[in-house]
Formats: sequence, structure tokens, C-alpha cells
Amino acid sequence: MKVKRFAIFLLALAACSSQQATENGEGKLQGLKKYYYPDGKLYLEVNYKDSIPHGAMKVYYKTGQVQNESVYITGVRHGSEKTYYESGKLSSITPYDSGRIHGVKKKFRRDGITAYEAPYYYDKPCAGLKEFFLSGQPVDNYPTVVVRHKDELLREGKYTVLLSLSDNSGSVQFYRGKLSPEKYIGDNVVPLHVDNGVGHIYYFLDRGGFAMETVDVIAKIKTDLGNWYITTLTFNVAIEN
Repeated sequence: MKVKRFAIFLLALAACSSQQATENGEGKLQGLKKYYYPDGKLYLEVNYKDSIPHGAMKVYYKTGQVQNESVYITGVRHGSEKTYYESGKLSSITPYDSGRIHGVKKKFRRDGITAYEAPYYYDKPCAGLKEFFLSGQPVDNYPTVVVRHKDELLREGKYTVLLSLSDNSGSVQFYRGKLSPEKYIGDNVVPLHVDNGVGHIYYFLDRGGFAMETVDVIAKIKTDLGNWYITTLTFNVAIEN
């Protein structure tokens, strides 16, 4: 996990600089500590409590401009993390709750235009992604789910519902079930077999068999900006062998 790896890195960095750090009677780091690039320029500011990051943290470019600012509570990232371009303009805002992304993550281009707004529920991507073209206009050409049918009942007693995307993209995961009330893909859904971007729902019926049901499916699609776009579809199936 990135948060844990970063915390371990900070502890190692603190150990290397411990001779310059204020310690309590047990040799634990307390309060604000500063670390520097080899050329002496400020690189990192960390607040510690008992040698664990606790409080505000800032990372700097060699120019002195803030690159990253965040808050840690007992070694765990919490609250809004902000990153900046070397120009000083805001690059991203990521909301954390106890080390997990929770809320709407926002990314900005160097000209200040919003690139995307991606909602999360405790590290789980949610439906409602908003991405924007370079012009600032919202992306409105996301693919939709296409349903096809393959009837092999007479020969094999098998009927297959085939799911694909309208743009024939292969970067997709399909699930059977409904989104959680918070609009993320929960543990109650069933991942479908996907082959070359095509999801499969199988029905096996004996002679005289009948199947009729309402089917809920979810598609999780990787976008060009590296986000997850989530869309759903509900349709009816009526099959008789």
C-alpha cells in the first residue's frame, strides 16, 4: 500500500537524520523535522509524534515551491492531499479518510482546467466520473453496454448472453448485480467471464426448459486518463428450449 510504504520511507529517513532531530527520553522523534537535498535545499518537512508522522507534511521542489502537502494522523494519511506543479499551480486534490481515498478526487491540467473529478468510496471507484476535454467541455462519448445473444439450445442446450461495449474496447470488466447505495461495486456482485472485451452469461436448459428473468449488469471501463468509468444496464431475458 502506498501510504504504508511512504510511512516506512519517512521512518528510515528520520533514522538517518536522528542525530539532528529532537528526541524524547526514549529516543523517539517529536515535533517538526526538516530534511534537505544534497545541495542543502529544503526537501521535506514532517511532524512527528513518537517517531511516527503525525500532523502536516510538505514536500518541496528544488526551486522551493511546494510539491505535495498532506496530513497524517498516527502514520496514516487523513484529509485532503494537494499536489502542485513547479509553477505553483494546483495539480490535484485527493481526499483521504484513514488512509483510503474517500470523496471526489480532482485533477487539474497545467493551464488550470479541470481534467477529471473521480468519486471514491473508501478506495472503491464509484459511478459518476466526470472527465473534461482540453477545451474544458465535459466528455460525453463514453461507451455503452451492448447485449447480444447466442442460441445453441438445440445442439448443446446452451444459451449465452454476450456483453460488449459500443466502442468495442477490450479494457472492461463486467459484473452481474447492482451497485451499492453509494454507487460502487460491492461484494454482492458476481464477476463475469470476459474474453477479448466480451462478457458471458450462460444458461443451460434441458429440453422443455424455460428461463425468464431481469438481469442487472455493471461495466467497469478504464478510460484514457486512467480512471474507472462505471455504467449499468438492466434488461430482460426469456429463453425456452
